[in-house]
Amino acid sequence: MKKAKVLTILFRDFIVYQNIFNLASAYTLMNYGAYSFPYIFWIKVLGYGVLGLWYYQSRQHRLYFYHNLGWSMRKLIVAALVIDLFTLSLLLILTNVLT
Repeated sequence: MKKAKVLTILFRDFIVYQNIFNLASAYTLMNYGAYSFPYIFWIKVLGYGVLGLWYYQSRQHRLYFYHNLGWSMRKLIVAALVIDLFTLSLLLILTNVLT
């Protein structure tokens, strides 16, 4: 399977929850300005923790699917972080430009 298709399958499960944390970060940036980056960092760290635990507890059977495709847990986590940080940075740049 192609990497993009595998990542699409991975993100279908938690993209809504991830976007909630992204929007909370954008809201924090909009209200508090440049001083809000430590708060945004902690919002995202807590969000990653909650989503990681939730996914590991409720969707553990799907991890075998990725393992059979040759994806390790480390690859999955790094890919999810890179994609989320990319979308978060785009959202924060857009929020900063609009305010």
